[in-house]
Amino acid sequence: MVRDLFRIDLDDLTFNDILHFTGILRPEIERPQENVRLDFNEEIPDDLGDVITAFANTYGGLVIIGVKADKSKQNIPVEIPAIQGKPDIKSTIVNKILSTVYPRPPFSLGVAMHDDKPDHVVVVIRVDESRITPHMYIAGHKNKISIRVGDENRYASLQQIESLFERRDRLASKDFVTGRLDDLWIFWKLDDGDESRSGNYHKVALMPFDDLNIRLDRNSEVQFEKLIRTKFKKDKSLDADHRHARYYQIEARNKDVDYHRIWRLYSSGVIEFISQIGKGTPRQENLGDMIIDTIFTIEVYKTLVNEKSYFGRTYLQHEISIVKTTQLLPKMPPPHNIGNYDTIDGVRLEKDTVDAKSFAYQHTITRYLDFSDLQNPEGVIADSFLEHLRMIFHGRIDFDKLLENIRWLRKNNI
Repeated sequence: MVRDLFRIDLDDLTFNDILHFTGILRPEIERPQENVRLDFNEEIPDDLGDVITAFANTYGGLVIIGVKADKSKQNIPVEIPAIQGKPDIKSTIVNKILSTVYPRPPFSLGVAMHDDKPDHVVVVIRVDESRITPHMYIAGHKNKISIRVGDENRYASLQQIESLFERRDRLASKDFVTGRLDDLWIFWKLDDGDESRSGNYHKVALMPFDDLNIRLDRNSEVQFEKLIRTKFKKDKSLDADHRHARYYQIEARNKDVDYHRIWRLYSSGVIEFISQIGKGTPRQENLGDMIIDTIFTIEVYKTLVNEKSYFGRTYLQHEISIVKTTQLLPKMPPPHNIGNYDTIDGVRLEKDTVDAKSFAYQHTITRYLDFSDLQNPEGVIADSFLEHLRMIFHGRIDFDKLLENIRWLRKNNI
């Protein structure tokens, strides 16, 4: 099993983890290059604190010591010579970081013994994207606020330093989430022809920690609309003429069956989606459709942040609200929604509607994601729906089977 160095407990680091991550046994074209979140070093670098500072001030990253990279081959790993595994190697490296980086950066460290050289080790330092920026690299009379650009550590400009202070203030604010979103509701038709806010909805919001400063011009609107049409193919009729000061909005509506869906792109880079649950009569919703909507929303967001070269942390807010007249069916659609729905294996609901004594049941999940969660979001999605189904429907869920179904849905519907 391949373990992700960005996520595993580094206290359990093994040499096999290093082999798999570097791809040293695979063809060169399949090996990871040094980048904004990855730095290879054959020995402990003299300016290690500079690398740590740059990662903490940018998107976090991995510093791997004991791996040789070839600059002539775009800095891919070509050898794992490792370094002398002195008993105090951990404390030596920790002291080197803490004595040259201020304030203390958020990091963890793991050591793996080389399989063929018992006296040699590979060291992995994982630096988190910091909430208390800016960090400064201090070496003698040299003080430097560094950021990571590509595979290099560079001096931060005055504007970038101001942004680092703004990030710290923003993440410390209690209004970090609520202040970045405007009210978003869907509406359903009343018997007298008027409309009312629906208590039946599924909402997903993805927020980058750093504002992406997207200019809401015609180019960005066309790009966003194209992404929505590409991913959400079942929504044939879209109204893409909703412009606001902070966001651009696309809607899909059919008042005859209370069908209402909205997608928003904020200038900050936030993506928000909301959809009616239980369209038509009787009001029934297939769990698989909600899962696919979540997958597609994450894919749209991932495409956006990739184009903006953003690899920082993301805040996920996932919300489900269901009224008592709506039935949830543990059904999974086939590829591209063609054919009959099949029961999702491993999902059993004790009740398929909410408590009849209550008018609505709303449940919200929040998660902090890193970029690996966006690359492979199945686990995050399975974890979110597991909690929703348990809280709202008293579900008995086999997590592994639910995860397997979500992986299948993502593979066959994207």
